[in-house]
Amino acid sequence: MTLVVRAALCLVCLLAPATADAQATDPNDDRVTIFAPGDPEMAAATKQALSSLDEFLALADSPPAGTSRFKLKVKVKDGNITEHFWV
Repeated sequence: MTLVVRAALCLVCLLAPATADAQATDPNDDRVTIFAPGDPEMAAATKQALSSLDEFLALADSPPAGTSRFKLKVKVKDGNITEHFWV
């Protein structure tokens, strides 16, 4: 994976939560969470997620046998509105 792609993923992954929520298998489990800019819990979750991004990308690139449904939360901005999506 190129450095540019990895850098782009880092930039859009600013508010990725802990990986436990990423393992949900219920397609109806799409909760909306609202948080204030600078929220300390979200900042801690972001720091944790970014620190393990290289490991996640390596696993996604060559997934271990029996694993599937890798997800990554990305940040999308449109003017003053910011949304986060699982992809």
